[in-house]
Amino acid sequence: MYRATGQRFDDVTRDLVTGPLGIADSLAFSVTEKHRDRLAVLVDEKGAEEALRSIPADSPLLLMGPPAVWPQASLGNRLDFQTASIPSGVTTTARALARLYAALSTGGELGGVRILARETLARATALQTADVDQIVGFPYPKALGYNLGSAGPSLLGGPTGFGYPGAGGNLSYAEPEFRFAIAIAKNRMTQAWPSAVEAEVREALGLPTAPSA
Repeated sequence: MYRATGQRFDDVTRDLVTGPLGIADSLAFSVTEKHRDRLAVLVDEKGAEEALRSIPADSPLLLMGPPAVWPQASLGNRLDFQTASIPSGVTTTARALARLYAALSTGGELGGVRILARETLARATALQTADVDQIVGFPYPKALGYNLGSAGPSLLGGPTGFGYPGAGGNLSYAEPEFRFAIAIAKNRMTQAWPSAVEAEVREALGLPTAPSA
């Protein structure tokens, strides 16, 4: 992005996305000193270190990289990691992330603010592959940067859903069919997804509960 625009990733997202949506102070890819005192301290669930040590040396999970750089509390709490602008990981509140996905769930516009053209969003969320993911070991529908929901077991709603299940059991996605968006952010890192919370929210809104993945 810097080569194309001459700007840092955070500057571009602030100017084009988070600023117009009013969430620039709560969603960023690098944490400035001004916001550092708002950070929640990450905590690993009990047994996390033992689970990492028990992974076989030939596990496909190691294709992600060495365990030292896997998403875990010790990495996420490091100052150098927090201040680095890493596009694959965002520091945010659930409210800010839900607002971003709310804009995406309605075609790229929210409250009169458009962050993406409908055509661009359609291209970004179109199915690219549903092959077996070589790391997780089962078929996983993917678009350009988003994982996709499905009519079967899914972490991301039904067939129109798209988003990403984040590290440590965080979750966010949009489901345009219902003009629905959800974001669940927590500081206790777990291997399980917050399916119970998601199901209660959907039930309270009268939405069908997606089968658990």
